[in-house]
Amino acid sequence: MQADIDFTSGHLGLPITAGISLLFFVWAFAAPGLARLVPNGSRRRLEANRRNAVLAFATSHMVHLGFILAFTATMTGAQFIQTHMWVVAIVGGAGFVLIYTLAWKAFRKKSTMAGDSRFEVFAYYYVWSIFALGYVAGAFRARFYVALAFVVFAALLLRSPEDGSHESSPAYNLTRVWPALG
Repeated sequence: MQADIDFTSGHLGLPITAGISLLFFVWAFAAPGLARLVPNGSRRRLEANRRNAVLAFATSHMVHLGFILAFTATMTGAQFIQTHMWVVAIVGGAGFVLIYTLAWKAFRKKSTMAGDSRFEVFAYYYVWSIFALGYVAGAFRARFYVALAFVVFAALLLRSPEDGSHESSPAYNLTRVWPALG
């Protein structure tokens, strides 16, 4: 395992913008489950500001996209093919389309209390899987990513079904293990 990320590469913007985007995404992704676990006024604030988290996530990821384009512009065609960046471009490109569609829907939506549509659920889990793949793979290369991989999986545990009463819900099971959370 490497000591840590090589910040001398000139691509410092990639991990920084990815990390910032991750925090906004986790807020938007896990807000429904977190809101069910928090019994006070924080619940209303979490849900009310979820729309802002989605918009901040899309904005942060737009900056991240700029760093990705700058990074790939330095590659030759052979490097792009050899490093499998073409796969990343296809899967990640679909992710960016979903992110901006979520942002568009959040911008148009007056309230997030009604729950997610099937499309939004699909989009959130698709983007979650990209973060999970990226940070888990990164954890094998650099210790920096271990904590971020943990954050990604913690968000999945906190996400729960819309009605909040489903017994197989990770959030429901957490309240059974730690009753103080419920």
